[in-house]
Amino acid sequence: MIDHISLHDIRAFVAIAEHQSFTQAAEQLGSSRARLSRQLSQLEEQLGIQLLIRTTRSMRLTDAGGLLFEQCKTSLDNMAFALSQLQESRTELSGQIRMNSLGGVLGERYLTRAISEFCLLHPKITINLDFSSVKVDLIEEQFDLVLRAGFLEDSGLIARPLMKMDIATLASPTYLKTHGTPTHPKDLTAHNCAVGSISTWRYRRYIDGEKIREDIKVKGNFSCRNGKALVEAASSGLGIIRMPYLSLDNELSTGKLTTLFKDWDTVSTPINLLYTQSDYRPARIQALIEFLSPWFIKNVPQRFG
Repeated sequence: MIDHISLHDIRAFVAIAEHQSFTQAAEQLGSSRARLSRQLSQLEEQLGIQLLIRTTRSMRLTDAGGLLFEQCKTSLDNMAFALSQLQESRTELSGQIRMNSLGGVLGERYLTRAISEFCLLHPKITINLDFSSVKVDLIEEQFDLVLRAGFLEDSGLIARPLMKMDIATLASPTYLKTHGTPTHPKDLTAHNCAVGSISTWRYRRYIDGEKIREDIKVKGNFSCRNGKALVEAASSGLGIIRMPYLSLDNELSTGKLTTLFKDWDTVSTPINLLYTQSDYRPARIQALIEFLSPWFIKNVPQRFG
């Protein structure tokens, strides 16, 4: 009897169980509620088991229905993935990729440059790049990839390291002449510091093999989450900033800014490419992941002396 069970009936049952709605399942399959109801009844009759308990207000899976749903959903997903991979292997990569990224020089210059080169290699792939700085949920917001800076909490996501950004503490000669030059990170508490999203600045150094760490809570009369604005404020003599070297243009070479605490190291900021764990990642997304890793190593300055 099992040999006569229709795959169409299985698909109908999975759609009904997944949506908990005949209407939504019918929309997904391009069918009608009446047809899906007949298919479900036929499947239950062939199996001799009730799969779904229906009332006028709700529906729920029976124990047998829940077991069948989990197994069939996995099998249908495997089939769909296998067919899509086979199709993509025989045709040129195509489709849309949605990506969210931090802005600034890293996103607006380097990532955009990398994506442009990728699109030239794969002209049938469309990439939608979003620079909104709010914390995004890859699943809820339907982003395929997210580029983020900093140390990440365990979120169940895959974090692919791309690079580390070296951080500098900077001030203009004008500011230092007026307010004095701090020689130790603790001196920052007596200075006007312009901050972005982080107001605790961390420093470390090694003396005779012993690690010394200083976490300094700084404050000032100007804050901004835009790196260019902070560089401009410091160049104008407003105060001291902490900024990735990557965000600087020619401020160091022209003498507009100078670095502080050369005997101290700042903790480099890791840059990660985030994506969900999945056995069914489309080939176009995997291709972009594999493209970005070596591209960043080759094209983005990794370390600064």
